Amino acid sequence: MPRFQPPMSTETYSQLERRPALTSNRGKVTQSFFVPGDKEQPKLDAQIVRTKRRDANGKYIYEIRLDLDGFSLGERAVPPGLESVAVTKRLSAKVVAQQAALLEAFIPDHLELIPTPTDIVKPRPRQPKRARRDVRYNTTIF
Repeated sequence: MPRFQPPMSTETYSQLERRPALTSNRGKVTQSFFVPGDKEQPKLDAQIVRTKRRDANGKYIYEIRLDLDGFSLGERAVPPGLESVAVTKRLSAKVVAQQAALLEAFIPDHLELIPTPTDIVKPRPRQPKRARRDVRYNTTIF
């Protein structure tokens, strides 16, 4: 079994069709913050504020405001370490080959598929057509 799959052929690529997302992309986000403090638990106030801006699709942009009171300023809180799990049994090569489809790339239902870019950016020349003596030009290219 090859370690890497070969690139997609032009014929296979041409068969891909654009499709919209099949399901909603709404989800839940959990974010952890670790702060140092005393015995008394810090107080938390949270607000969700809709801003005046919208994204390219017209959806509202929200700001999450967290006010935390009662933690120790200037000190660091170290999050707990990751738990490790020992691997005692490995899958055989035969089982891995049977489950190879699970290891291949897939497109989640909440994402649309756009195989070809729709907005192609026109190249912009970086050098002026005619250099001026009174202008300094950046010559470092990263």
